[in-house]
Amino acid sequence: MVKTKMAKWTEDPDIRAAFDWFVDIVGADSWSERKDAIKGHIGEIFKPKMLMGDLTSPKSRVVYEGDQFAWYLYLAEAYLCHIEDYEFAQGARVIPLFKILGQHLNLLKLVNGVRERAQRIATSDRRNPDGGLFELLVALIYKRNGMDSVSFVPETPTSPTPDIKVKNSTEEYYVECKRMSKSSDYSLEEREKWLRIAQPLQEYICIRKRPLVVDIVFHVELRSLENNFVRSELISKLEFVCCPCVLIDNEVWTVTVDFVDYKRIDERMSKVDVKLASSSLSELVTGKYEPYRGQRVMCLVDRSGINDTYVSKIHFAAATTWSCDAENAKQAKARDIRRRLAAALKQLPDAKPGIVHIGLESHDGMSIEKERYARIVNTVRQFDARGKDLDWIYCHIFDPRVPPDKNWDFGETVYYFGRNNPLSEPLKRMSVALPDDAEVHDGASWL
Repeated sequence: MVKTKMAKWTEDPDIRAAFDWFVDIVGADSWSERKDAIKGHIGEIFKPKMLMGDLTSPKSRVVYEGDQFAWYLYLAEAYLCHIEDYEFAQGARVIPLFKILGQHLNLLKLVNGVRERAQRIATSDRRNPDGGLFELLVALIYKRNGMDSVSFVPETPTSPTPDIKVKNSTEEYYVECKRMSKSSDYSLEEREKWLRIAQPLQEYICIRKRPLVVDIVFHVELRSLENNFVRSELISKLEFVCCPCVLIDNEVWTVTVDFVDYKRIDERMSKVDVKLASSSLSELVTGKYEPYRGQRVMCLVDRSGINDTYVSKIHFAAATTWSCDAENAKQAKARDIRRRLAAALKQLPDAKPGIVHIGLESHDGMSIEKERYARIVNTVRQFDARGKDLDWIYCHIFDPRVPPDKNWDFGETVYYFGRNNPLSEPLKRMSVALPDDAEVHDGASWL
């Protein structure tokens, strides 16, 4: 997320292998058309401006939601060929997956039906490719574990079918994969609410050119607040802030205010340019790296780079950081797997050993993961398999992050449960998204 004039980018051969394979499946002409649509969208997002209109509008989001698989390909190509167009926060969810697929591409190609499944991801599932990519990763992990045969099961219009069939000389399993959405409905609604109530605050900061770092922790659910809450309860008080302070601290929220340290910024930027809309820029302005909290940086800058996506000089900066520690909010964000598990069970055949893999992402911090783990354990203990031979359940918790000093940092926690014969474990290597030499620790991620 930072660059110097002497820096040279080195291409990653694993990511290249996966990217080229997917483009071959999509077709060069189709990929070119889809890429041009994304470029137009990105160009609008990064036009120089201080105020971005309605912050809740899809037009204010970097993600290209109309064709998310093409967006993933765009991120991979940018990472490989034109790093100045690469979006680090978005790429942290995608690039590690492309890397593991490319690293084991020869094994992946041995999976029966894999090209057809990838074709579906690139076409009919293009708006929501995460489930299909998860299926590729799960199929691959069985090959990485030495299964003789791994096959995608063709879908039939008349009866439910599992995703994958795996077997060797002594074992045979039917495998169903369920990928939960990136964020819970509650998290999305909470973020939307924040954007609505915070817009007057951010407009005030920009119009008045106040170099403030405003940190807010809500102690109640945001949906309980009126849309004008921040405008009526905070903005007038900011007029009197002349030094760092805890401005408000009550049962509703805690508001801490600091000032941007331009000396620190100038010292850092005398050596490097910083990527727009990155954790490096956020850390530079706020002085903190807080991956599980919401942040927005507002600044007037001199731009650099081929497409003006890096900052060479900051003339004005401010930021807002927010989170919510209300107990009801924590419980709502810690999504359970019960519904996905029940849906997966319906896809498994009768009287055949079955395995379910469930994938989800962690974006809300360790306190949420602790609550989630308790819910998952309770669900598995109480779950009624309704006569199905459900042998194993694997829950893959993905944790994509972008530390200011790295291109990406990707963790995976696997919760696994043997229901019938725990001595006959089909997977010795359980992580689907991490390389073979990844550092592994026992215990839950939140400990």
